[in-house]
Amino acid sequence: MPDPAESRTSASGECELKSSNGSLNHYPLPASFSERLARVHIQYQIVVTVHRSRFRVDSTLGTVIGYCPIIRPDAPSPARQIAYIENSPLIGPDGDPDGWECLAPLRIHGSVFSARAVEAISTLALAKPVSASASLYGHDRAGSDIASQLCYTRGSVIPCLLTIETADPQALLLLSAPRSPVVRLVRRISTQEATAGSVGLKKFPSLEYESTVQEISTAIWWPERANDAGDSQKRVLHGEIQLSSSLKPSCRLGKFELSVCPLIVSSHLQRVTCS
Repeated sequence: MPDPAESRTSASGECELKSSNGSLNHYPLPASFSERLARVHIQYQIVVTVHRSRFRVDSTLGTVIGYCPIIRPDAPSPARQIAYIENSPLIGPDGDPDGWECLAPLRIHGSVFSARAVEAISTLALAKPVSASASLYGHDRAGSDIASQLCYTRGSVIPCLLTIETADPQALLLLSAPRSPVVRLVRRISTQEATAGSVGLKKFPSLEYESTVQEISTAIWWPERANDAGDSQKRVLHGEIQLSSSLKPSCRLGKFELSVCPLIVSSHLQRVTCS
């Protein structure tokens, strides 16, 4: 972690950190972070120094505290709020474009029972809202407008939709089975520079570590009611990803970054390749 002499915090919940070229970068204060085998630890302390009169020794008292930033997502889209009130199925991105964040389509190539080659397109959509302060999922690496980042409450769920399209009826049946697609929420912890505590007292600015990826939870799926009378080449699955109440929010501080994102890892096609 950065030298305290090279960083400065403010009452607004931001931290100024000096980069290697001497410029000051602003970051939101990250939550306390200390895990077994982790190369980075984020710790907050309150220190009180009592200055005494002349010829008497000053006293210093300190204690470690836990810090978690206050992050509140905005309200869901009006269409999703109505669906919750009426206990009806959620309207998808086609009918509620402001309520969903559609990820880039994933093209899948494989074979059905080793008999014929098939191609399918899978599109994952995650429910909004967003937060103007920070995000739990999808920390912005490029530093774009943070207001566009998705934000969810810990201990709740991430509503999601998975759209599968293919011209092969048998492949569509296999891919749209609720147990077929596997979408996992993963956490990535990366640091581009060795810390003094991890390699002794020496610093190696050019030494880089690989990112650590951990699986957090797996989505649960169920078919959309309209699938029976829908398009013969398209199926939609509704799902939820459970969020642990102890999940740390995404953050970035200097060369340390913690991010949470969904990952499509498998399907029930043989010799599957994705692009």
